Amino acid sequence: MIYLKLAWRNIWRNKRRTLIAVASIFFAVSLSTLMRSMLEGAYGSIVRNVSAFSTGYIQIHKKGYWNEKNIENVMVANNFLLSTVTADEEVTAVLPRIETFALASTGSQSAGIMLLAIDPQAEQQTNKLADRLVGGQYLQQHDEGILLASGVARRLQLAVGDTLVLMTQGLHAASANGLGIVKGIVKLGSPVLDKSMVYMSLSAARQLLSLEDHLSGLSLMVSSTRQLETVKARLQAKIDTSAYEIMDWKEMMPELDQMIEADSGGHRITMAILYVVIAFGIFSTVLMMMAERRHEFAILIAIGLKKYQLALIVCVETVLLLLMGIAAGTLAALPVISYFIQHPIQLSGELREVYESYGFEPVLPVSRQAVVFLSQIRAVLIIGLIVLAYPLVNIVRFKLMKAMRA
Repeated sequence: MIYLKLAWRNIWRNKRRTLIAVASIFFAVSLSTLMRSMLEGAYGSIVRNVSAFSTGYIQIHKKGYWNEKNIENVMVANNFLLSTVTADEEVTAVLPRIETFALASTGSQSAGIMLLAIDPQAEQQTNKLADRLVGGQYLQQHDEGILLASGVARRLQLAVGDTLVLMTQGLHAASANGLGIVKGIVKLGSPVLDKSMVYMSLSAARQLLSLEDHLSGLSLMVSSTRQLETVKARLQAKIDTSAYEIMDWKEMMPELDQMIEADSGGHRITMAILYVVIAFGIFSTVLMMMAERRHEFAILIAIGLKKYQLALIVCVETVLLLLMGIAAGTLAALPVISYFIQHPIQLSGELREVYESYGFEPVLPVSRQAVVFLSQIRAVLIIGLIVLAYPLVNIVRFKLMKAMRA
């Protein structure tokens, strides 16, 4: 405790030096936290928008389905499988779905679309699909109407109440043609999905495709994407992997995963440069402190203070400076991040077109996950402890007579 008191008094004996040191750490932590928050938010939004409305973070389907996506490879989700999946504490939602390609036609216009049969209630609870309505009404549990993504509606020049002809293939090569009345139009976060998705209820799709209780697969949502591998391994140990296949979004969408990895590589370089700036800021402060206090250290050693005791006091001083800068920077970043969570930055102009051309929602969301703050705290503490090696070595090699004459 005595070392802590001495260190606290020492750092405030020269307020200007202390404030400069804390300010340099404060600005570095604030900027790096905001940057990491935007990166985590952007990547998380991309993965969430694509996964939630199509594959799910994890998908369970019949073995071989993913290599040959056709209606013949549907599966039956038995009670054991459903209970096993829902019992996992990290699984937040289980979405039964039927997915198939179809030709949509209005007579004068036609387009290939992705037909996705859903449980409307489960989708609303998980993805808030009804909140994305831009016209019409949401599907009910046994509804025979359809929901169109706004991009599909524009391509086919359809409005609420219009009729859409759907042509596809049912089970065992049965012809599957039907009419769907447009009950609502939704705007999806991913421009790619917005140009291709048509939703209908599971009961209507089973009737159209001559299915009974079959599904294309179960799409699972998890509490944290960082738990994907753990959840996947746990489920693989419990279910029959000779009959079912478990894939996460990285396996189902490797192009998206590679794109994120490539993009994050450039941002890692930027973060590394920022950390170098932080390191030089802390080092310059420590260097200035050692130069200014050289005579003081000599007197302390001359009156009997051991070198290891002096080194301990300097360590505590440096850690206190780091903690004050980190705390101030984190507290300053929090309200800014909270504001942008409520009011995400909407892109416009050429940048908006670039984002949409890559299939991304043209917004810059931010993330408030604990990893955003903990990663910056960890990085700055490690940098500070590495820089601390300089004064410790300096104190060990301290020459008393040379310092007294200085």
